[in-house]
Amino acid sequence: MWRKALILISVDQAVPDADVRRIVQIQTQRPRRCYKLHDALKAITVQRLSETMVFIAGALLLVCVVLGVRYRGRVRHLKGEEFIRSYVLPSSALAGLARHHPHLTEQDQLRVAEALRDFFLVRLRAGDRLIGMPSKVADDLWHEFLLDTREYECFCKAAFGSFFHHVPAAANPPGKKMGAALRATWRSACRAEGIYPRSPARLPLLFRIDSELQIAGGHSFINWLFAPPREKHAGDGGATCGGGDSHGGGCGGHGGCGGGCGGH
Repeated sequence: MWRKALILISVDQAVPDADVRRIVQIQTQRPRRCYKLHDALKAITVQRLSETMVFIAGALLLVCVVLGVRYRGRVRHLKGEEFIRSYVLPSSALAGLARHHPHLTEQDQLRVAEALRDFFLVRLRAGDRLIGMPSKVADDLWHEFLLDTREYECFCKAAFGSFFHHVPAAANPPGKKMGAALRATWRSACRAEGIYPRSPARLPLLFRIDSELQIAGGHSFINWLFAPPREKHAGDGGATCGGGDSHGGGCGGHGGCGGGCGGH
């Protein structure tokens, strides 16, 4: 209809036929150009939408991977914790402890085993971070456990996923790292027993076992009940501590050996 109207208008205005044909040609080409522009915009929109969908899919995949890794780590941690809590030390380790400390009763030996179990739980929570062993008698029991190398290796694999090394005190890093490692054990042991680390009402078992059992050359941390956190060092017993990034480290006192962090 618009073509006929245009022709009629052109005839009424005495427009030449050539011009009329030109006008009609232009008018017929405009819709085609609009269609081409619309198709181009549509293609661009589809492309951008596809890129956005790919980005979203990639982001969701990354989130799923991260959550999956964290979930597996959490499950592994819970299994390790359950294994450590239910594990019974070999009788040979307790017998060796009795030889070193003959005054300990059977009940005392079980208390030492409980303290060593607490230390292993600290190691599980710390991962590869530096930790220190604050108890001499628990460290002695650890020594005896290590003598059963096959059983200890199986224990470490089930509890930590890798071997937890026991490094002599002489191999520990000097200076601030030793105090930091022992304080890391302190914080973890306090939280496990519901104790506020910066204002403790009592000492965790791992930090009081030597004093309770009157271990000769043992470490005392009674001053940690009163000293502000920034003033806490290695304690009265002269304990040292340390560790390594991937191969572990330890802490001990009076020239003894100690434990630290083992890596994967």
